[in-house]
Amino acid sequence: MYAIKLPQVIPAAGQPGGPPLPADMHFFGGGKFDVRKVFSVCIRDPAQLEPTMQRFKEVGEEKRKNH
Repeated sequence: MYAIKLPQVIPAAGQPGGPPLPADMHFFGGGKFDVRKVFSVCIRDPAQLEPTMQRFKEVGEEKRKNH
């Protein structure tokens, strides 16, 4: 388990110390998507964590086979 402490005020997207703008997001797991949305689903419904991680594994295996 990990714990982090967020600042009192999170700067706006694109500002120093804030999250990137959607156009500036990096590739993660072979696709360009907002990982926060994926994990926010798991936070709201912990039963989704296992299927989500399984899907990450499947996608990773597919990518390895194709390269």
